[in-house]
Amino acid sequence: MCITALHSGILRVDHAQLSTKQLYVELTRACNLRCTFCYNWSGEALAEELSLSDVLRIAHWFARLNPAMLVIIGGGEPLVRDDCLDILEALHVDGIRAMLLTNGIGVTPEVAHRLGRLQHRVQVSMAGLPDVADAALRGRGALAQTFRGIRLLLENGMVSRLSVAVILHRQNIEHIDETVADLIQLGVRRIGFSEVVRQGRATERSAEIFPSLDQLLMASMKIGTLKASLRGKADIYTSDWFFALLPYVLRGQRPPLPCTLHEEISIAYTGEVGLCAHLDHACQQRGVYFPITWGDIVCSRGRLCEVPVRPLPIPGVSVSQMPYIRGQAVCGGNSADADE
Repeated sequence: MCITALHSGILRVDHAQLSTKQLYVELTRACNLRCTFCYNWSGEALAEELSLSDVLRIAHWFARLNPAMLVIIGGGEPLVRDDCLDILEALHVDGIRAMLLTNGIGVTPEVAHRLGRLQHRVQVSMAGLPDVADAALRGRGALAQTFRGIRLLLENGMVSRLSVAVILHRQNIEHIDETVADLIQLGVRRIGFSEVVRQGRATERSAEIFPSLDQLLMASMKIGTLKASLRGKADIYTSDWFFALLPYVLRGQRPPLPCTLHEEISIAYTGEVGLCAHLDHACQQRGVYFPITWGDIVCSRGRLCEVPVRPLPIPGVSVSQMPYIRGQAVCGGNSADADE
């Protein structure tokens, strides 16, 4: 399988062994917030980002190979782009499953109405309670605007297709009970938790943002208790590497990593392609922000992976200056090459 970066609107892929289940598309770097824990340096849009036709062409190409594939539209904040809903509506018309990732602030009555007419899922991210902590990390008034967006989505028939992702950080991790209670009272029925990603702007204020190990252990037990006590009333879940691997870590065991090479592909807003979610995470945890080929990652099949990793946008570096990556990936008998 050969995947290259998107150049002149062309994505070259040899699909001989492709089995993509999720295609994550970063629609833009633009965002209406400047969260201090943002892993993606979101803020201003770049001069060269994926166009509407780019996104639809890529989505349709992968959907032909796997009609059940899920296209995840993220950013930045996707709703900042004027054509975000046009993209989602086009995917809906063509029968392609999609999920929108948003902070909820851009959800107006019109946006909620248009989303309510589609069959797509929506995930709203928030930093949780208390409000003073959210204001310090996301901006004054952000929490109230997020709750407003959630309320509008629920009022437009999104109850079964809406989830709220709570990002756990040092200042909100002891307020899980209150956050869940407020969301359930609002009408939310699916609530997920994940640790703040240790990457991007979060690394600049790590002492006040990153939870301690004791806090994460406490949060894990609390989430487990809530999941059991609210069964049938709300779906409480975790979507984070730490919580998934915690049982193995506590037992001193090496956690198994299911192979996702070629199954979870990400397309950055500049066109770079990421092939392996596990490898991306491994690089993030090591604070790697520059294009490299990373080795010595052991996959579930016991092979060593050397997978090309897409570069994250570097502040002050234009898209034309970003180097692309050459490398080879070998995992479980499948191979992938990436080049310019």
